[in-house]
Amino acid sequence: MPLSLMLKKFIARLAFPMPLMTLVGVVALVLAFRKKGSPRQKCIGKWMLIIWMVVFYLIGLYGHIPADRLDRKYPPLKVEKLDAGKSYTICVFGSAYHPSSSLQPQCHFNDVFQQRLTEAMRLCRACEARGIDYQLVVSVQTYTKTTMETRLEHLLAFTDMFGIPHEKISLLKDKSHTTRLEMIALKEYPGCKILVSNGWHLPRINMLARKYDVGETISAPCALTSGGTPYAKFLPNADSFAKFQTFAYETLGRLEYFLF
Repeated sequence: MPLSLMLKKFIARLAFPMPLMTLVGVVALVLAFRKKGSPRQKCIGKWMLIIWMVVFYLIGLYGHIPADRLDRKYPPLKVEKLDAGKSYTICVFGSAYHPSSSLQPQCHFNDVFQQRLTEAMRLCRACEARGIDYQLVVSVQTYTKTTMETRLEHLLAFTDMFGIPHEKISLLKDKSHTTRLEMIALKEYPGCKILVSNGWHLPRINMLARKYDVGETISAPCALTSGGTPYAKFLPNADSFAKFQTFAYETLGRLEYFLF
């Protein structure tokens, strides 16, 4: 795994939001209630504990708002807007791919990846119906030793359910483990690029598309961040924490735009 990607994943999963908050809460409790602690230490601990409870409550209630705003930045792509005189490259950005002998070939993609693939299938079928020239390019990345041939076999098992011709489908080159590397690889493909991913991912994708000059692009959001409406809206809930983590991860990912 590239060092930059490992560092980004480590910070996002360790620091945002629960592990870091848990660590700060434990430190605050130790300082506030340590028997041998000085009055100054106890005062600092109590203030840390108060701030910790406020931040916990606010993220638990409103942490979903930043991710929801990312989700709704791009409207759904209407196939009627596709120009029959153009050629399109439908680009699906990778998510979790888990090769396993216990799964059917079409089931090696996690829920987020299947959402992206399903939106791409809708666009492929629309192009087929209207006689629009297109090709489908999918980034299927893994840190296992699964060959490109096996990945393509699993992808074709999924696309066969939608009747997409095999000659229209290809994999993005191997080891494009980050959105930045995926974008660089996409420069090799012709035509207008239809960028298929989750709504919260597309702002970062479009930033990188402009930076690396991949040509004309169209955004195709496929799904909202996961989670539902909590029963007690006045209490912190896991959905808000999960969405805040997504927002934090995407914010760290945008650093690629400025650092590389």
